[in-house]
Amino acid sequence: MGLFDKVKKTTIESRRYEEKLYEVALEEVEAGEVRKGLYAKALSKADGDKEKADGIYLKLRVQAIMDDIESEQIDRRDNERAYKAFQELNNKKIVKIKSGLVKTDGKPTLENAKKKIKGSKFSVSKAIGANSYFVDYKDGGGNLYQTFDLEELHNWIDARLV
Repeated sequence: MGLFDKVKKTTIESRRYEEKLYEVALEEVEAGEVRKGLYAKALSKADGDKEKADGIYLKLRVQAIMDDIESEQIDRRDNERAYKAFQELNNKKIVKIKSGLVKTDGKPTLENAKKKIKGSKFSVSKAIGANSYFVDYKDGGGNLYQTFDLEELHNWIDARLV
């Protein structure tokens, strides 16, 4: 397919997309779901002529739908960038825990997790009244890790033992 054909096909798809948006806008009008502010704008542009305002309203509503879609896409891209930045920051927070390599019986218990990091600058605790486990700096420097699963807690510690 040549460049001209690609441009033509994109134009055709764009018109079909716009047609669907007009269908959505018309269905909203038929269901009585008119945005008053947008209709007032259409009425103003039509110099008070209600028949003209109806047509103008459809054009304005289609543009508003397109704006909503574009805004959602921008938000999604921003969220993806923020999540990626969060992951990069979180990966930088990976800490190697220096441990006395205390042998445990292998069972994922809170006591065994505490034994594993004994002698390090970290502590393991359980939230009071909840099944939430934390790895924190002993000096109060903040929370490194939180989970609701003891096995995940042990896996996290094991992955960082030096």
